[in-house]
Amino acid sequence: MDALVKLIADSNVDNHTKRLAAFSLGEIDPGNQTAIDALVKLITDSNVNNSTKRLAASSLGEIDPGNQTAIDALVKLITDSNVNNSTKRLAAFSLGQVDPGNQTAIDALVKLISDSNVNDSTKRLAASRLGQVDPGNQTAIDALVKLITDSNVNNATKRLAVFSLGKIDSDNKTAIDALVKLIADSNVDDSTKREAAFSLGEIGSGNKTAIDALVNLLARSNVDDSSKYYAASSLGRILTKEHMASLVTVLKNCLSDEIYKSNFDNFQEYYSLLWNCAQNMTYQDFYQAWHAGEDSENLDSPSQTFTPQNLQAAINSDRLLSQTIHLICIDTSKFIDPNHPASKIYTEIVKAGCPKCEDGTPTTMTELQTYWDLLETDKRVVLVFYQGMGSQSPELSDRILNDISRFDNTICVIGDQTSDDILNRLRSLQS
Repeated sequence: MDALVKLIADSNVDNHTKRLAAFSLGEIDPGNQTAIDALVKLITDSNVNNSTKRLAASSLGEIDPGNQTAIDALVKLITDSNVNNSTKRLAAFSLGQVDPGNQTAIDALVKLISDSNVNDSTKRLAASRLGQVDPGNQTAIDALVKLITDSNVNNATKRLAVFSLGKIDSDNKTAIDALVKLIADSNVDDSTKREAAFSLGEIGSGNKTAIDALVNLLARSNVDDSSKYYAASSLGRILTKEHMASLVTVLKNCLSDEIYKSNFDNFQEYYSLLWNCAQNMTYQDFYQAWHAGEDSENLDSPSQTFTPQNLQAAINSDRLLSQTIHLICIDTSKFIDPNHPASKIYTEIVKAGCPKCEDGTPTTMTELQTYWDLLETDKRVVLVFYQGMGSQSPELSDRILNDISRFDNTICVIGDQTSDDILNRLRSLQS
């Protein structure tokens, strides 16, 4: 230790050797005050070049976290006008290591960010360290926001400031407002908007301003696909029930666009969001959100009473469903024995155009399931069980309902449903 300190202090020793001695001091005895004093002296020596000061600063960042002497030396290095940007960057990096949360360090980093003589690369590193040294510190947040809104700062620097804001304080209004403004700024590039959208997903949980900004980003036609993907991903993390209706309206158009462009990644992200909304909204609310803005006179009522005819007509009018669904509606009131309906169900399936069973008519639900599993058709066969209007016959037993629910590759709708309820389930199935 003494030998290294003496080597550093020797005016006849070249800078390269001093750098190696400084590096070794950082390794040999963390927390040693003699080593710290020697590194501080090296930093403040006007005869020592910047490269050597950088390595001394790096060693100080490792040798004793929280040491005030080290902090003061690094702060002085940052504020020295004779020190180049590369050295200031390394000092800023070391400050982030030496004492997270130290106000002196934070103030120095903030000052570095606001210094017009400091280049963007140095400001980026200072912004990055601010995101780590003290989450929730308002001084740091204000400095990052100022960096984001500075028209003289390039997009790469703004992106790193945005990234730091995403870590520094969850639900901070100042940070959220700055990110929202950045997303709406036409002069900001898509890459920066993506970072802002991602950061909103980190700090904007349940925040109406953040959610509205991300929904608007999805709705804009002049935004690239990657930015919309990030917006959808963030919405998946921060969305609340009260904002779902507005999102459904936007996602309807987004899904159509992505199908047209064959963009599977975005489609999957949008569909996941839409499915989450469908699970947490009433059918009536979902229906109204989906059809928002359409001519109400041309819309079927979501409370339309079910009949096989109007359900088939609705399927025929839907381009996707008409090409993929083979609907078979079975009136359970026609069952002579509701407790043993297998042969009657089979008969109705065959009458609807499906092939016969090679082993003869199934008489049990087990045999019917075997036939069903082996059934091969061009379209997906969908069974809808219903009880005819005005029928007083008993409903299917719980045992039969349980048996039917075990049939794969189908959807069985049983009970009081509307045609639109069934259509909504079919569309979900096809998606």
